[in-house]
Amino acid sequence: MSSSLKTTSPPAGNVIDLEKVRVTFGGATNQVTALAQTSLRIAHGEFVALVGPSGCGKSTILKLVAGTLSATEGNVFVAGREVGAENARIGMAFQNPTLLPWLNIRDNVMMPLKIVPPYKQEFIAFGGGKRARHQLQNG
Repeated sequence: MSSSLKTTSPPAGNVIDLEKVRVTFGGATNQVTALAQTSLRIAHGEFVALVGPSGCGKSTILKLVAGTLSATEGNVFVAGREVGAENARIGMAFQNPTLLPWLNIRDNVMMPLKIVPPYKQEFIAFGGGKRARHQLQNG
């Protein structure tokens, strides 16, 4: 998703489209490039592996597609829709475990629902997870 309001359409038939996407962090004097300008097209049914050394942008691309990170420049489309234009329900499993050791399994699973909008409001409306807790315990 670009910082401008310009809307473009992705090429037909692709499931994932990154168009001249760039990600930077920091200000003008201490700017760090997390992802240099990148374009990527993945068609329906293709199997793609992102491979490279640490710090090359693999996780940045996944976060762009998931909508958990916005591009500094360029556009990101998934299934023909611009990422960030609508709320999407996307889950991501990271390579390294990210469980909080002081929480039990159930509370680790429920944690994102407690803190990530828009799920937080749904979590509260759902009874703070009491129903899900019952389902996790009883199947």
